[in-house]
Amino acid sequence: MIDSFVSAKMTTCESCETTLFLDGQQMAMAGKSGVMHDIPQLFHLGETAIVDNDEYQIVGHARFEYGPGSWDEYWALDENGTGRWISVDEGIVILQKRVSSDGLPAFNQKPKLGETFRAFGDTYRVTEVDQGICVALRGSFPKVMALGETFEYVNCLDEYDEQLSGEFSGGEVDWFRGVWCDPFEVRVVSGP
Repeated sequence: MIDSFVSAKMTTCESCETTLFLDGQQMAMAGKSGVMHDIPQLFHLGETAIVDNDEYQIVGHARFEYGPGSWDEYWALDENGTGRWISVDEGIVILQKRVSSDGLPAFNQKPKLGETFRAFGDTYRVTEVDQGICVALRGSFPKVMALGETFEYVNCLDEYDEQLSGEFSGGEVDWFRGVWCDPFEVRVVSGP
């Protein structure tokens, strides 16, 4: 089992339903963890799953709402402790990693729906623009997230259907590249 606290910046306490900010040897209360309503899921905290032919231990689960629904983000660690995000939205599974904005154009504002731009040697088209709100948190994460935190996001696709997502919040931008995974090939190999 991988030690999920090695790179964690935040974790949740299931007993008191709070989130804790980890800063070196110190812990501070960051807020509440929210209510994670039971819905069908591909995997749960503590399970190890095969996604895109690699094993990942699920150590964090965040739920976000947007206009018509919600989606789940799982923070998962491979056998070397390298983290990836697994996004699950209406049966669509995307394995993502954070990327540097060095390969992206400098946007003065988030790109608009339908806009195209060059990045990482490919042309991307913005296919979705919306706003998300964090409604529940469980487990450990590589960054501090807060219940009720809102952000704007864009999802973009290149000609090969590679996903590029941008999250815009408080003047900061995070970019993630991802590959689509067949949900029927995702499987749990061990439980908590």
